[in-house]
Amino acid sequence: MPVINILLIDDCWQIDRDAQGNIIPDPKHFPSGIKALADYVHSKGLKFGLYSDAGTLTCQKRPGSRGYEFQDARQYAAWASTI
Repeated sequence: MPVINILLIDDCWQIDRDAQGNIIPDPKHFPSGIKALADYVHSKGLKFGLYSDAGTLTCQKRPGSRGYEFQDARQYAAWASTI
């Protein structure tokens, strides 16, 4: 039986972008932020990842990464996304 060792957060974790274009997590659902969540997930021995979209909007009309790919990748790495 395969072991599941990854936690992936799907769409709707992000709500907007700030004035510098940085993606903003939903503070209602992630009040401690994505970094704190990733640190907790890693402390349990799991990998952590976030859903994004190559378009301007996700299927739920949240901000996608089009035009922000490099900036978003740097942010995800800073939050310690491991996949």
